[in-house]
Amino acid sequence: PSSPEEAREMMHYAYEISEKFEEPVLFRTTTRMNHVRGVIELGDIKKPEGRIHFEKDVNRFVTVPSNARIRHLALLELIPKMRDEAEVSPWNKVIAPNKNTKGDLKLGIITSGVSFNYVMEVLNNVEFNVEARVLKLGMSAPLPEDMISEFCQENDLVLTVEEGEAYLEEFTKAILKEREIPTQVLGKRDGHFPIPMEY
Repeated sequence: PSSPEEAREMMHYAYEISEKFEEPVLFRTTTRMNHVRGVIELGDIKKPEGRIHFEKDVNRFVTVPSNARIRHLALLELIPKMRDEAEVSPWNKVIAPNKNTKGDLKLGIITSGVSFNYVMEVLNNVEFNVEARVLKLGMSAPLPEDMISEFCQENDLVLTVEEGEAYLEEFTKAILKEREIPTQVLGKRDGHFPIPMEY
């Protein structure tokens, strides 16, 4: 999430897809999001339908090696469906900055979380001679590979702006290499952004 309100909304979505796929969902934040305050709108609180019941299923929940091998096969079958979910997730979207950026170079920026705020602040307050668009990823594992490929094909140069390790950069480069898309991607690995600390 890039804001407290987004965190609240995303948590509902996380529960929905967890129920849909019957798998845990990791809700990842970075330091700045953990220390931020903001106004949120609670909305309606849904009451559970029916009585809550936990059914003990040793084969599913006790991952000793014999169970884990079977569960791993089930997970491998589920991953393509999860990728399809990432492609249509409302949290993965292309955004144009409020300020008109014009120029010969088409610049794409792939980002997620609080880094999105920094990107938009720069794009909306600094003059650039580029046409810039932002791919904001809120669901990043698995990544929406088709969306990333199409976004990169539409741009001359792509920057990845992310907190922590170069996850988006590495996977974007791998996707483009696999699909033979020549768009150049710059980020932390080639020294354009620092790896340690936070932005």
